[in-house]
Amino acid sequence: MTSVYQRYFLSPERLYLDCWTRYFLRQHLDLTQVKASCNVGIGVGEFDDWLGHHLTGHAKLTSVDIDHTVVAAFRERQRRHEHPNPSVVVHGDLMQASLGPFDLVTMVGSTASETHAPARALQCAQDWVRPGGWFYTTLMHSISNPRSLMAELRGELIVEEFTAMEESGFTAVLARQPGVIDDPATPDDTPEPDAKADPTESETT
Repeated sequence: MTSVYQRYFLSPERLYLDCWTRYFLRQHLDLTQVKASCNVGIGVGEFDDWLGHHLTGHAKLTSVDIDHTVVAAFRERQRRHEHPNPSVVVHGDLMQASLGPFDLVTMVGSTASETHAPARALQCAQDWVRPGGWFYTTLMHSISNPRSLMAELRGELIVEEFTAMEESGFTAVLARQPGVIDDPATPDDTPEPDAKADPTESETT
């Protein structure tokens, strides 16, 4: 990781984004209701680490990324740090993979925009949510048009803008999918630890 990226990940702007991304989800969703969850776009893996901790004891997290080096590094880091609820890590392309269904699917930070087809990415991610489940995303103001992208989201929306730090401004959206969860997902519904979705790298996360 270059010094430029190191400075960014330790910057107040990054900490602001991380803090309020997690705060919003915790405030608006009782994570104890979640039995199976998926995060699309691992990046440095800090959000996955945090969410996995909060799901310990009642749910597994599946972490998906198209970059095989990110997948390998994240899996090894969780093993080395002895994470109490390590992710099921999947190397795959959101646009082509078929995973789930999950009670909760998340796509935060710049992930949607980095696919270069953010509207389609949001639609594909929502397809992994079971009826009555939740889809959570954050839309960065500097690289996306949140109002336009929110039109792609299904279900009942909870929306909040975070603009105290202009460089890290974003809109958080939690979408409750239509339907009722009659048979909540269980950890057994998630892929095996070495499972792979379609690894075709036509998009980037």
